[in-house]
Amino acid sequence: MDHRTEANPDTREEVDLLIFDYLLCLTIERVINDGGETSSSGNSDVCWLNNMLETLMKVLALPEVPSVDLRIKAQILQLANILSKPRSQTNSTQEEVPQELPTALSTVATSLISLCDAAEKKKLKTHGARIAVLLSAYTALEEYQFPQNGSSDKLSEYPTEILKAVELRLVGNNPGATRPAMVLHNLRSAILNALMDIMKLLNPPILNQIERGKVGELSRAETHQLREKIGLS
Repeated sequence: MDHRTEANPDTREEVDLLIFDYLLCLTIERVINDGGETSSSGNSDVCWLNNMLETLMKVLALPEVPSVDLRIKAQILQLANILSKPRSQTNSTQEEVPQELPTALSTVATSLISLCDAAEKKKLKTHGARIAVLLSAYTALEEYQFPQNGSSDKLSEYPTEILKAVELRLVGNNPGATRPAMVLHNLRSAILNALMDIMKLLNPPILNQIERGKVGELSRAETHQLREKIGLS
């Protein structure tokens, strides 16, 4: 006779969150470190991780309202994925890049910045504001370099001023560094770095904390009990 019992729903949710949080952070790290300039094998790995996360979201017992940390991480991944495929490195096809990149960036960035503002950590608000400024310059230059529906006419007076504003901050006095393509590259790198700065302020994957023997504000004894509960002791 099979004496196995079904897992406690609460325990299953905890374990599923451990798995999802770990893979989410792993994917973010890979996407940001690749920075949109990966080899074909690297891109395949990132695609696999993103697809795995999408599958897990459908099958795991995740809470209906995730923690603020988890929601911020999810928004960071969305933003990093959008930035990982700049139009300057693609054929600008609809399959590779969102048709309205500024709109896509604005939607995700607004959500991320709102979450950072709502968080209790003051530094998160600072990084959220930094990302807002960088994205404003990035989207304006993107539209100027890759105009859609005549949008460059509306932006024609801005690029020169934007280039001057970011020149000293991002590219120094390098000859030719203020070309739009070069500035876009540096702006994208600055945004990805800002996203990593936010990640450093968030709780690391719980599986990593458990491995170290200390989870958040739990004592080491409580962490040990958690390890036993989920079968990691």
